[in-house]
Amino acid sequence: MSNTHRHATYHFAASMAALAFAALLTFLQVEPAHASREISPKRECSICHVMWLTAFTRKDATTLIPYDPKPVVATGKQDVVSTERMCFSCHDGFVRDSRFVWKKRQHFHPVGVKPSKKIKIPTMDGKTVFPLNEEGKIYCGTCHSAHGIDWSEKYSPLFLRVKNVNSSLCLACHVDRATGTKEGNHPMFRNIERIGKVPTELKEAGSKFGGKRRNKVICQSCHRIH
Repeated sequence: MSNTHRHATYHFAASMAALAFAALLTFLQVEPAHASREISPKRECSICHVMWLTAFTRKDATTLIPYDPKPVVATGKQDVVSTERMCFSCHDGFVRDSRFVWKKRQHFHPVGVKPSKKIKIPTMDGKTVFPLNEEGKIYCGTCHSAHGIDWSEKYSPLFLRVKNVNSSLCLACHVDRATGTKEGNHPMFRNIERIGKVPTELKEAGSKFGGKRRNKVICQSCHRIH
């Protein structure tokens, strides 16, 4: 076979392959792309709501450990899906926001304690925005919930009961801390650039600032929640 004939045969085969591929795409039903935050009950929900899995509804099987919907743990009695052991099963130090929890237990916001009289927990439609556990103590579920923030929200972390833009979540309860220097508190929402650059120590500790330009002093500029 001459080179010319071999070359023509190759191009013919390539053309037929391209046509076959195009025909295949025509008959294939391409589904639209899904958002990365689109919730899937069989995937995301069952990570915490283990009892929602089909295996737990079987009549021909029993669990090795009895299911307790409200166990008593270190922080008190609360729903099983919002206990510390449930949260820490993922936030075990590998997730960035939980690394300080396991480094000499540097978890700054207290859990397992009752709020002081200075704390004013807001209500909405007659319901407490930040619920306490069965013993009236703060626990992970007080501030965190998988159902608080819409999955399309881009400016506030998921798994919070309310948005935390410019430390608004913190100030919802700690209203006495937003009164400014007149009452002996640190000034809030001041431009940090007016007094110079952000100290290196604050940056390394995960300091955050508010405002559109991320240069306003907020609670998280000095206080780390986790």
